[in-house]
Amino acid sequence: MKWLPWIVFAVFGFYLVGNNFNAKLGMIDDHEIAMFLGSDGKVSVDEFPKEILKTEIGQWGSYLRYRPSYYTLRVLETALWRDDARLWYLSRYLMLVVSMVLGYQIMIMYFPQIVSYLFILYIMTMPFWPDMLTRLGPSEMYALPAVLLFVYGLIKNKLWMITVGYLICVGSKENFLILLPILLGWAGFKAYIKKLSKKELI
Repeated sequence: MKWLPWIVFAVFGFYLVGNNFNAKLGMIDDHEIAMFLGSDGKVSVDEFPKEILKTEIGQWGSYLRYRPSYYTLRVLETALWRDDARLWYLSRYLMLVVSMVLGYQIMIMYFPQIVSYLFILYIMTMPFWPDMLTRLGPSEMYALPAVLLFVYGLIKNKLWMITVGYLICVGSKENFLILLPILLGWAGFKAYIKKLSKKELI
């Protein structure tokens, strides 16, 4: 039943955020989308780097924050979804489902299946989720699946998962720099037991 977690969390995720598919883009909250789209309503391939450079990425040292992954993904999504709010919220729904499945996969390595399901369902009762799941701007939405991918990659020793998860997390929200000592600890342990490869070192 390897598909069961996907079905369970897809249904549960739709229960949580299904109403989002009827939402529209907001003039205040989603102003960056309109800014990236411009007067022609799209982001072409040649416009992509220009739009990226308008953000914190191209203004190094001018802002208090620096989130290269967040704005790269944000402009990429704008190029893909344009001003179609349903596609924007669909992407958030898929990120949520993937995150819950990854969380479940991590849990079942250490706990029974029923406990793992109940834990994920319980976690979703926390009061901060509505702010993340009903808006398009929060960078935490990118970091959520990424941090779980990072943890899963550490457990399974999958370098690409560790790398992608780490870069998206740290480049989306500065708080995730807390992952750096974890990464260094993992690398230090592998070096100590003489199993740190050149790829991993890089």
